[in-house]
Amino acid sequence: MKTLVIKNFLDKDQIEYALNFREPIEDLSDNHGVYGSNVVTTGQQWLDNDGDFATDILNNLHKHTAFKNNQWDTIQVMHARRAYDVHSDWYTTKNQVIVNDTDKHLPTYTVLMPLTEGNFSTVIFEQTGKYNNFSEYKKNNAKLETYISDNDWQKYCSHCHAEDQHYLTLLQAYHWKAGDLLAFDRTLFHCSAHFTTEKKAVVGWLSL
Repeated sequence: MKTLVIKNFLDKDQIEYALNFREPIEDLSDNHGVYGSNVVTTGQQWLDNDGDFATDILNNLHKHTAFKNNQWDTIQVMHARRAYDVHSDWYTTKNQVIVNDTDKHLPTYTVLMPLTEGNFSTVIFEQTGKYNNFSEYKKNNAKLETYISDNDWQKYCSHCHAEDQHYLTLLQAYHWKAGDLLAFDRTLFHCSAHFTTEKKAVVGWLSL
């Protein structure tokens, strides 16, 4: 399974809980991204992997064959302030520091559960890597003769490095709906589609 969408995965109480989660928000600047190291892209509120909220979500995931025996590496409430550019989620990081051990626990899926709606999308590409930074992929792979269309690139990825277009083909553009769940293989490169107002979601990273 590369991607999976589960409709109405979160109930109203879970959405309300996440929207009103009171833990401090940690600001993140993406040192490898398009904005530079001093621009905040995301606020993160880290959830307790063993807390009731995270446990309830995991138990519901375990009802689906694809997620059997999976566990959390980390889970958070994400406050996205700027559109993130192309990356994968092989490593889970807190403040750019890797916190998961891929030798002990095999990364499986990123799960995204939107809390807000609007003109928001998550863009997933067909290319993969067992590292997070797309710059590493470009060093080891040639440009493609056929790549994501100019129309789709401008629609979704106008904030990304322009040269990245020539290395990528589109797998799926998922349009956010509050309460749904999008899951995708953690090796898949992806990005946020361009947006102008803050968006929020519960995001978790699973492993075996």
